[in-house]
Amino acid sequence: MSSIVSLTLLDTNALPEFARLAREAAYDLAVLLSPGHKRYLDPLHPNGHSEAELAEHFANAGLDFEESGLVGLDGLRLLHDEIDRLHPDEVLLLVVG
Repeated sequence: MSSIVSLTLLDTNALPEFARLAREAAYDLAVLLSPGHKRYLDPLHPNGHSEAELAEHFANAGLDFEESGLVGLDGLRLLHDEIDRLHPDEVLLLVVG
């Protein structure tokens, strides 16, 4: 299985650009994250998770691979940090596919 994850920072004035990117992408999931999503920073913090926990999560979803726990921690760290950096006039486009 192959997957692509992309993060794109957009100014809130660029919401039409989000719509275009989401339409043109052949991805399974496109999510727009705003500064309001900062309320999820605590549960997203990588220090609250272990490689073993994340590896088990991937395995239960049928997506296990050798480095899945480490990759999961890296993904949480990236997502946490990017949401934390959002300014009031910015949104983050998360694309997974």
